[in-house]
Amino acid sequence: MASSTVILIEGIAGGLTNEYGPSTFTANPNFWQFAFHWYFGYLVGIVALILLVFAVRSRNSRYIALSAVTLAAVASAGVFGMLFVRTSPNDQTYSSAMAASFAVAFVASVLLNILVGRQFRTPPAESPSSAATP
Repeated sequence: MASSTVILIEGIAGGLTNEYGPSTFTANPNFWQFAFHWYFGYLVGIVALILLVFAVRSRNSRYIALSAVTLAAVASAGVFGMLFVRTSPNDQTYSSAMAASFAVAFVASVLLNILVGRQFRTPPAESPSSAATP
């Protein structure tokens, strides 16, 4: 659940940066929404890496696959973000690719949360009438 939350916060920060930021960004994070988006992105990357480590330790192939997709999407969003701020004027293709990578990371993270949640769900108790039948 924490991975989806940090990815969602990062997406909101990206939206705020896009909405209220200057018309052209540079690699200098002097705008507070941009600085938050920039540095929080590193936290998202660390969380995605930790998620993959735990998935590998669980030896569950579905967890590993979804965690790897999450990490790859977070990394690609970071790369597209770097390319976005290094072009002047900023290339909107990189912004769109960043948004698409965010969406992939978020969906993979939510699916991982659903799978993990199913593992810990308790089965419903049997009704007394069904237990009495031979």
